[in-house]
Amino acid sequence: MTDEYAKMDHTLRSAQIEDKIQDYIMHECQPGDKLPNEFALAERFETSRFTIREVMKSLATRGMVEIRHGSGTYVLSNTPSVSDPLHLSGRKDKYQLALELFDVRLMLEPEIAAMAAELRSERQAAELKEYCDKTEFLYSSFMYTL
Repeated sequence: MTDEYAKMDHTLRSAQIEDKIQDYIMHECQPGDKLPNEFALAERFETSRFTIREVMKSLATRGMVEIRHGSGTYVLSNTPSVSDPLHLSGRKDKYQLALELFDVRLMLEPEIAAMAAELRSERQAAELKEYCDKTEFLYSSFMYTL
């Protein structure tokens, strides 16, 4: 496995562990509770202490936990932060989520573009034509150099 794939695999694994720990906090903990130490969490979630440490830092930046050096990690909130208002981080299958969001974009964006085209001003239409002309010129210049 190349270094790039190893990093990607670790990133995906960390995200999965983060989802599991977030789920654990949401369903089994209350604000103020002290979480088990890194060793116990690593054993429970079948991962390394390094991954647990990364996850805890991430959860701390999102306001779910507080890391008190020398004391432990405490639950601040057992609900996802406001930075995830649609609660998408709790979705288990991130690939399926991406496909579903892409489908939604395919439904909405053509309609939005059509509405924008109908409501555009003459100045905006001229600007858009200018951008299209520049893009075509750059593309043809690029193709010529190949």
